[in-house]
This record gives sequence, C-alpha cells and structure tokens, in this order.
Amino acid sequence: MDEHGVVVPLVGVLELLLLASLSAVAFRRIRFPYTIGLVIVGAVLAVAENHLDLHFLEPMRHIRLTPEVVLYLFIPTLVFPAAVRLDLPLLKQNVYLILLLALPGLVVSTLIVGGIVGAMTPLAWSTAMLFGALISATDPVAVVALFEELKVSGRLSVVVEGESLFNDAAAMVLFAGILSAINSDTHGPVLLAQGS
Repeated sequence: MDEHGVVVPLVGVLELLLLASLSAVAFRRIRFPYTIGLVIVGAVLAVAENHLDLHFLEPMRHIRLTPEVVLYLFIPTLVFPAAVRLDLPLLKQNVYLILLLALPGLVVSTLIVGGIVGAMTPLAWSTAMLFGALISATDPVAVVALFEELKVSGRLSVVVEGESLFNDAAAMVLFAGILSAINSDTHGPVLLAQGS
C-alpha cells in the first residue's frame, strides 16, 4: 500500500475522532445524552456525504472496515472494558437471570428476526435465520453509558452488561452452527451429533 493509501484513511479517522470530541463537548453543554447525539451526528454525516459536496468529508470516505478490523480491534475494545468493570459478586447473584436472557433469549430473538425476514423478503429461510443470529447479539454500549449518566441501580447495569457478554459468545456459536448447517450435506440429528 502506498503512502497516500495510508495517510488519507488515517486523516479520516482523526477527523472522526475530532468530530466525536467536539460533539461530546457540545452535547454536554446542552445536557443532551452523548450516545444519542453521536447517532444523530452520524446520520447527518451520512446525509451530508450523499447530498453535499464537502471536501473535508473526503478522507472519511476512504475508511474501510474489514471483518478483521472489527473482530480484532473493535470487539475486544468493546468487550474487555465491560468484562473488567463487571461486579463479580453481583454477577454471581444474577447469573441465572443473565443466562436466561443470554441463551434462550438469543434463540428466541433469532427465531423471531429470522422468521420476519424469511416471511417478508425473498431470502431463503436458512439465510434469514443466519441473519437473525447475526443481528440478535446486541451490544449495550450506548445503554450502559446512559446508565452511568442516569446513575441507575448496579443490579440493572450488571444484568445488562453480563447478558451482553454471554450473548456475544452464544451468538458466535449459534451463527457458526447455522452457517455450518447451511454448508453441510447432512441434516437433522446427524448434523447435531457432528456439531459445528
């Protein structure tokens, strides 16, 4: 990759960080939730990119998110702080509720989302279920940040963060299982016995 190919996306990342910092200051002054504000800023940037010819947005257009960047950079950055901050005694007290939300909740959400997508789109049912498994793993970063601002109870925060941690792992296993089932020639009990 040439020097221009590295510098332009790096400038785009720096522009995004600067914009996020300025947004944080502005939203704090007007007492507006920062996480919701960032969603609004992102939506405005998307509209501005398509309808306005702003030259400072050009470096941001060169930022490409590959699966490797998401898997090795963003997911650990999101999961690790949540895991380190988690109150272990409170987690142990609520482990059954967390596991109930994370495991059966994920399966039910996958079935609902996959069923709706399969019924309302031309996608095959197997692909719709794969999409359901992919989209059902929620990440409550914005919710937890809002919890900290609103000073909600520790139990609710631990349940949401703990469910998210277990949910991510369960979603990866469910996604891999559905994908291997789609790509496999075997079906039914034989597929379950072989595992993914």
